Amino acid sequence: MSEQLYDQIPSLDLADFSSGDPVKKKKFVEELGAAYNSIGFVAIRGHYLTDDLTENFIQSSSDSSHSPIM
Repeated sequence: MSEQLYDQIPSLDLADFSSGDPVKKKKFVEELGAAYNSIGFVAIRGHYLTDDLTENFIQSSSDSSHSPIM
C-alpha cells in the first residue's frame, strides 16, 4: 500500500447507492472500497439520520458503556 497524505476525508452520497442507477451504484461501491483501502474512513451524506436520532444514539451508547457486564 502506498503512503499518501489526504487534505480531506472522502465523502460519498448514499443516494447514489440507493438511486436504482447501476452506474451510480457501482461508482459508489468502488469509491467506498477505495476510501477504506486508502484512508480507512469515509463520510457518508444522505444517510437520513436526523440530529435527534444521532444524539439519542450517542446518549444510549454512552449509557450502555457504563453498565456492568453480566
